[in-house]
Amino acid sequence: MALAVMGSRVDPEPPPTSVGGSRGPAAIEAPTTPVATTPDLNKAWPFPGVPRSALDEILQQAVPMLEGSGMSKQMYANFAQDEGSWNDAQVEYIVENTNVNWRQEAVYAAELLVVDSPDSTRRELRAVLLTVGHTPDDIDYALNQVWGG
Repeated sequence: MALAVMGSRVDPEPPPTSVGGSRGPAAIEAPTTPVATTPDLNKAWPFPGVPRSALDEILQQAVPMLEGSGMSKQMYANFAQDEGSWNDAQVEYIVENTNVNWRQEAVYAAELLVVDSPDSTRRELRAVLLTVGHTPDDIDYALNQVWGG
């Protein structure tokens, strides 16, 4: 029996062990298609005095790193902060200009969690996805893709 909690469906029981049932996660056979694209490096440069090449290098490195990683915007911002001595505005620029579909990354993260912990409940998956920085809207979308609406 499903319970309604704050306007969303939550399954209190773990999914069945056979994948793809009406209550459990959808069948997961292969990773989702890559979601990152080549950054648009033609945008106006908002940081006079900062070499564009340094931030552009991070943008170029981001595409292959993020494709299908399940990383959230917050996780990537932390990574960008650790990679250089960037201020918050520069990190935001890097994160916003990677052209990543963060919603699809949340789906991929949910798929990985279900594969790693098939007995997890929807509520448990939501908690993990929130902890790693995915937005509530992206999590709702991801869980609906993995568990069905």
